[in-house]
Amino acid sequence: MSYKKWIYKYKYLKAEVDEVNEKMEKYIIEFNKLFISREKYEQMKNNSEDTPEIKEIPPKIKEKNNPGKSLYKDLSKKLHPDKGGNEDEFIELSEMYNSKDILGMYIKAEELGVEINESNIKNIEQKFQESCNTLSKQAEAPKLTAAWVWAHTPEDKKQQIIEKFEHQFGIILKEKLKIN
Repeated sequence: MSYKKWIYKYKYLKAEVDEVNEKMEKYIIEFNKLFISREKYEQMKNNSEDTPEIKEIPPKIKEKNNPGKSLYKDLSKKLHPDKGGNEDEFIELSEMYNSKDILGMYIKAEELGVEINESNIKNIEQKFQESCNTLSKQAEAPKLTAAWVWAHTPEDKKQQIIEKFEHQFGIILKEKLKIN
């Protein structure tokens, strides 16, 4: 596939991920208004303090295993906040690097006019495919969540879903517990 086609595919998938995430934010808000986990309900009943959510920090990828290291360094020189760059763009770049999103970094380099040395990256087409596969997975993952399922369940099937949530996942309809 030509480089331009890879870029179009990537941008399409990126737009799909953004669209799914935007919908997901709305679905989560609505879902949390209606449902509560059994665990959280028990905490509320017992007046126990909410324990802070602990987020797992993803392990750093060893730089020698990342084929985009030199491109990342070149882009960092332009995007790092200490070098006059934008913090959000630098965070986005770091996420691309850690997830080995070579095509995303190529596109960012093109936008910034950074010279790309393709000889440093072996199997470039395979790396582009991996970048697109990662985006496809990111677009599909939210569709497996309870909030997404609830939002896309027809009204006549909602009762079945409520029972499934409660029995399989310990997620209870707040209305049933008479809490808000």
